[in-house]
Formats: sequence, C-alpha cells, structure tokens
Amino acid sequence: MPLPAGVETVTVSSGEPLTLPDGTPMQGRLVFTGPSMVTIGEDDLILGGTAEVTLVDGEFTVSLVATDATGMSPTGWTYRVQAVLTNAPGWTRYISLPKATPTVILSDILVPDPVDGAFTVLAAPRGGSILAADGTPASSLGIDGDWALDTGTRRLYGPKASGAWPAFSAISAPTDFGWTRNGFASLDGTDLYLTHVADGSAAAHPGTAPWRPLTAWTSRSRPR
Repeated sequence: MPLPAGVETVTVSSGEPLTLPDGTPMQGRLVFTGPSMVTIGEDDLILGGTAEVTLVDGEFTVSLVATDATGMSPTGWTYRVQAVLTNAPGWTRYISLPKATPTVILSDILVPDPVDGAFTVLAAPRGGSILAADGTPASSLGIDGDWALDTGTRRLYGPKASGAWPAFSAISAPTDFGWTRNGFASLDGTDLYLTHVADGSAAAHPGTAPWRPLTAWTSRSRPR
C-alpha cells in the first residue's frame, strides 16, 4: 500500500554496486529498521518496523520515510541498516534520512564505524543555512537549525525547531514611520545612506529601539 501523498520520503540507492574486495557483487538483502512505532498525526498514519530490499548484482533502490518527516513523533531517530549477505559476512550500521535531501546514495551517508545501541541520533548533514522565503516560511522549507528571511517584509525567522519557524525580528523599510536619521544619514529614494565620504560617519535607528548600526540589518544601506 503506498504512503499518503503528503508524507516526505527519501530514496536510498546503491549508486555503484556493492561488491566484495575482488569486485564480485554482494548477494543477499538489506534490512532497514526504524522504531517499533512512529506516528504522523496530520496524515492519520502509524508506521514502524522494518523494510527489506534484495540486492540485484549488488544494486538496490528503496524509498523510506524521512526521519524528520513533517508531523512525525518521535523525530530525529536513525535507521539501522543490516546487510544479510550470502557470499560475505553481514554488517550493521546506522543512517539518518532528513527530508531536505530526498535522494541519497548509501555510501555517502553510511557511518563507517559501528554505533552502539539500537538507535542513535546522528546530526543532520546540514543546518544553520539562511533560506529565502516569500511570506511566512512553509513548514516544509529547510530543516531544524535553519533560518529564513522573508524577502518582502524583511522579517527573519528561526532557528527552525521541531518543524516550526518562530519569528525572530522584523526590519522596517527606511521610508516607514519611526526612523530617526542622525548626522549625515539621508534618504535617496528608498535607499538610506549612513555616510558621505567627505563628511564622516552617521547613524540611523527605528523609533526608540536600542541603537544598532543599520549596516547590520540591511544591504540597502551603504556609504556614498
């Protein structure tokens, strides 16, 4: 039975065939095991257990539910990968499958050394990126630890946590009410200039908020 359309999955493949040291393709199967039960409430889905895939000339492809799928509880766990081989000793390793990377090759994400315990949370391969958004960022954008900037309102969101985007700050346009220009700061259309080369430095701040250099807030401010 196929998964509901809204559930994020990650396709894992062998890339090059899995082989023995002499190049002979591995024979057998791979077993991917997650927690005994996880839920995705908004899709009315309960899932858990194992998924198996047979190696064909050392190759395979399988689509698995992302380990941080939207609405999943718990989240952030890892899959245990067991190689049950007929022409070589088996092995057990662990992988994390964040939804931000929907297609991966096993050799790129496999932890080479064994990891103790049934499930060990591994760090996501990316986090802390600043992403562009048009309005409030969608829950499907980015992964936990990322930031997002609404390019229209200049509102900063983040860091994303548990799939949610908290509002962090808003930068009002220099032409909006509430800005006070000091010294040589001046407007030229919608551009705010903080300094004139011949006159020295100046500053501007919105309303009564604590003063900060405007250059830390918007790239449209520049000396002239």
